[in-house]
Amino acid sequence: MVCSSWQRLEPSVFARGAQGAAQAGDKAVYIGTVRYTRDEFFEIKKVAIVDDYERANSEFRKKFGTKIALRKALLRRRSSPTPR
Repeated sequence: MVCSSWQRLEPSVFARGAQGAAQAGDKAVYIGTVRYTRDEFFEIKKVAIVDDYERANSEFRKKFGTKIALRKALLRRRSSPTPR
């Protein structure tokens, strides 16, 4: 997920009740790699958040330098998921 500086930073809500934790002032946030497992009807059955921050941060530094920090804020389950 890429969030440009022109976009409003607010808690992002993802399928199955996961949310991000972007904070005011963040320039770049690492939320993890989101892996969805779906059934034959394309319904989400499982969501896994993979923490590969070290690799992502290394790539980020190569592309953008060290002036902007990549803050780690993995997705987490919402306390009360939105009803369907």
